[in-house]
Amino acid sequence: MHGGAYQMSEEELIESHKAHDLDGNGMVTKDEVLWSRRLKGMFFKTMRLTEELTEIFTEDLDKFLELPKETQNAMIVAKAGKVKKSIKSESALEPLFKAADVHGRGKLNFKEWKVFSAALGKKMADKFGASYSLTDD
Repeated sequence: MHGGAYQMSEEELIESHKAHDLDGNGMVTKDEVLWSRRLKGMFFKTMRLTEELTEIFTEDLDKFLELPKETQNAMIVAKAGKVKKSIKSESALEPLFKAADVHGRGKLNFKEWKVFSAALGKKMADKFGASYSLTDD
């Protein structure tokens, strides 16, 4: 959201915490955050690649199928290359996670999750020129 503002409600925070708490123990570890982000990234990359490949096949499937296999493969690889994006690294999340982990346990309870979410939201908002805040409800 470029130049806009977004507020995350308490309900959205609760859902976000639950979604990242992969083992259901009420705490979110750094590994759970990274794993959740990777899964989300893979899902969106798969969707984008599907769109890119559909573009090849719907433009003129007959012509595509007449091309040599090497050319077909090269076109598919080129489309996949457009989709490839780096996953946020552990080092980018490390300082945010450590700051929120006030007890130094390597995992975040819901209260700490709110701090982490606010810091991550602010970092993303700053990157895209938006504002971000948590609501008080």
